[in-house]
Amino acid sequence: MVTYFITLISQLLSLINSTNHIWLPPIVTFIVIKLICHRHFRRPRLLYRPSHALQTTPESHNLHYEEVWIPVVQDKQPSPEHIHSWWLPKT
Repeated sequence: MVTYFITLISQLLSLINSTNHIWLPPIVTFIVIKLICHRHFRRPRLLYRPSHALQTTPESHNLHYEEVWIPVVQDKQPSPEHIHSWWLPKT
C-alpha cells in the first residue's frame, strides 16, 4: 500500500518536471478521485441490517416450530444475553 502511494507521488513529480503541463490537472484530479473512492469503498459496512420487529413467523407459513433462546455470555456482563431463534424439526 505504501509503495503504491510512493509510486503515484513519484509519477506525479516526474509529470511536474516535464515540459508539457497540459495533462497535470486531469491526472491530479484522477488521483484525488481514486483515493477518495478507495477510502470510501474500503470502509467496513453491514450488508444485512436486522430489524427489531418480526416480519413473519414460521406459524404464518404453517410450519411447526419451537422457540429457542440461546444464552450468550460476555466478559463484563454478569448475566448472559440471549439470542432468539426458532427450531424447525424435520417433519
